[in-house]
Amino acid sequence: MPHDSSIGLTLRKITGALLALVLILGNTEMAHAVSSWNPTLLVNTEAFQTIDSGDGSSDMELRFGSTTSTLKFLFTSQKFQFNKSLSVVGGLSGSYLTIDGQTNLSGALTVKNAATFKSSISGASLRVSGAANVQGALTASGSFRTDSNISINDDADTNDATLTFGNNSGNQTLKFLNSGQKFQFSTGLSVLGILSGSQLAIDGAATISGALLVKTSIKTKGNLSGSTLTVDGNVTLHGVTYSAPSTQGSSNTFLRNDGAGNLTWQSAAVGNGSGGIISMHPDYPGAIYFASGSNMVGQLTMSGGTSGLENSYAWTTSRGTLQEYWVSVRGRVPDNFSSWDPVKAVEFRFKTGVIGAGNNYLSLKVRDTAGSIQTLSGSMVSTSYYTGLFPTLSGTWTPKGYFTVYVKLAATSAASAAAYASYINMNFETTTP
Repeated sequence: MPHDSSIGLTLRKITGALLALVLILGNTEMAHAVSSWNPTLLVNTEAFQTIDSGDGSSDMELRFGSTTSTLKFLFTSQKFQFNKSLSVVGGLSGSYLTIDGQTNLSGALTVKNAATFKSSISGASLRVSGAANVQGALTASGSFRTDSNISINDDADTNDATLTFGNNSGNQTLKFLNSGQKFQFSTGLSVLGILSGSQLAIDGAATISGALLVKTSIKTKGNLSGSTLTVDGNVTLHGVTYSAPSTQGSSNTFLRNDGAGNLTWQSAAVGNGSGGIISMHPDYPGAIYFASGSNMVGQLTMSGGTSGLENSYAWTTSRGTLQEYWVSVRGRVPDNFSSWDPVKAVEFRFKTGVIGAGNNYLSLKVRDTAGSIQTLSGSMVSTSYYTGLFPTLSGTWTPKGYFTVYVKLAATSAASAAAYASYINMNFETTTP
């Protein structure tokens, strides 16, 4: 049998329930009156309240204050629908979230697994903590940053990997050529720091404004030119290596080879040598004689019994008109020939029997090593032996080449008329050593 207190409590609950039922069902005017003066209805229950499913196929609706603010459970799609915006003060979670329209997230968005977007992604900032796979084009209006590496042509096909740099005068590229296995810039490359590598191949012209330091050998298949060439070590020319001294020689010294490629400064002065003389006295060695035209009747003798006891050719004639005869001698330019003496390149000793070129005279000509003839003097006259000095001897004079000297003697039968040709000296400078 139940305790008295329990029976009392149960009776009080039943009495309260019956009273509430009477107030709600029995007095409808009172219910309307309550709703009209206080729109807030507080329902306190110890369990969930059930909204009747109606006929089993209709949407179930919960209204808030008016017919325009509702929460529905859509029967067909089997989901809840707010017809107004939803603000969640705490966390919003679920196993699946579908957003049909535009979404504005004021805070951070954390996606623990994959995120798939079927349209564009925009916003002030996008952070992807894990891997991101972009199948289409990736366009960044601002800067693009990465904390790790960037892979271009990651599928490793046979295409050239290309990095394009936009420019208003034409885009430029940096490519890694698949066939050549090398990088290629589409325009010039400027390196502010040091450019280094194990090998550098330059297909075209290269301009180096600063110093070029080569620590090992340098090899060129063409010409090597410039204003200055500095060699710190030995020099190899045509397979022969020369070791040059490390100090400068004194003035007018020259490098001397010891036969093993060691070069040293020779202390002897460098300049022209003491010079040399090609001296020809009658009869001139290897001389030949020939006439000049038809006026060549006369006698050519050699005598040392003339006045002053000088050896000379003597030309006389029995004809009243000038008769001419030539003496020619050939010589060789010395191996160490430098130039002709600037004061007396040629000395020619001569004399005539009488004054006047109409009765006797001598002429002197020279043919250089190139075959050109120059006349040193046309008509020379002197009744005593005279040495003519000829400081200028132009033309081509090649060492080891040959030259020819021509002496013309002319005279008439006038009393004492004659032409005398004595010695010829040719003075030259020599090189040293």
